[in-house]
Amino acid sequence: MTDERIAIVGAGMAGLACAERLVRGGRQVVLFDKGRRVGGRMATRRQAGRQFDHGAQFFTARDPSFQEAVRGWQALGVVGEWAQAGEDAETRWVGSGSNRALPEHLAASLDVRLGTAIAPLDGRTIHTEEGRWLGRFDEVVVTAPPTQAAALLACSDTLLARLGNPTHSPCWAVIAAFAERPCEEDVLRDRGALQWIARDASKPGRPKGETWVIHANEAWSRANLEHGPERVADELLRCWAHSLGRPMRPTFAVAHRWRYARVTDPIGEPFLRDPEARLTLAGDGLLGPRVEAAWLSGVAAAEAILG
Repeated sequence: MTDERIAIVGAGMAGLACAERLVRGGRQVVLFDKGRRVGGRMATRRQAGRQFDHGAQFFTARDPSFQEAVRGWQALGVVGEWAQAGEDAETRWVGSGSNRALPEHLAASLDVRLGTAIAPLDGRTIHTEEGRWLGRFDEVVVTAPPTQAAALLACSDTLLARLGNPTHSPCWAVIAAFAERPCEEDVLRDRGALQWIARDASKPGRPKGETWVIHANEAWSRANLEHGPERVADELLRCWAHSLGRPMRPTFAVAHRWRYARVTDPIGEPFLRDPEARLTLAGDGLLGPRVEAAWLSGVAAAEAILG
C-alpha cells in the first residue's frame, strides 16, 4: 500500500472497475457519487413492494478480459444468464436478484461516499457543490457522462480539447405493475415509440409477479424530454396498448428520465488523461454505451495510472 490517494468521481461501472484495480495495485481510493446507490445506470428501483431494473437491461461480454471477469462473477453467483432476452447466440447477462447486484458486489470492499455532488474541480482539490472541502488528492479520475464531465474538468484545457462537444441521447423509462400478465412475450422490441418492453420477473432470481419495464426510443424521448413523468407514463402505456390492440390496466406506473442515457458520438479511446494535471476521464462515453465498455474504460484508466 502506498500513500498515494486517488479520488474517483462517479460510482458507476467505470468508477468501480477503476477503483477495484487501483486498490489491487496498492493505491488508496475514495469514490464520490451524488446518487443514493452505486451502479449508475445499472439501476434497480423498488416501489410498492416490487422491484424493477429501470436502467441498463442487460450486458454482453465480448472482450476476453471482461469475459474472464464475468465468469468469475457467475461463479460467485453475482450474475446470471437472461435467456429470454436473447435474439442471437450472444449471451445476455444480468445481476442475480437485481441488476444492482454487480455494482454492489464491486463496491463492497471500497470506500464509497454516496450523496456527494462534486463541484467543478480546482485541480486535484475536491469540494462538494455546497462548498465543503473533501481533500486534495494525488490523482483524480472522473467517470461522469462526458457532458457532465466537461463541467467538472473545466480546469484542464488538455482534456476539454480532446473531449470536444459530446452529445447524448436521452431515454424515458416506465416501470409498471399489473395484476394479470399483459402479453405472452417476455421481451418486445421496437413497437412504435417503444424501443424495449421487458417482463422484469423473467430475469433470474427476481421476485414473481407482473413487473414490466418500458424504454422509449431516442426520438420520442428527445421530443418529450421536458414533459412531466405522469404524462410520459400515460402516453407510453397508451403506445403499448395500441400495439397490443387492447387497453392497459396497470396497478401503478412511474416514469424515470435518463437524460444522459447513451453517448451518441463516442471518442473511441478507453480514457483521456492529462498527465501534468494528473486528471483522467473514463467511462462508457468514451468507448460506447455498454456496460462492458464502462468496465474496460475504468480498468484501462487504472492501468495507466499504475504505470
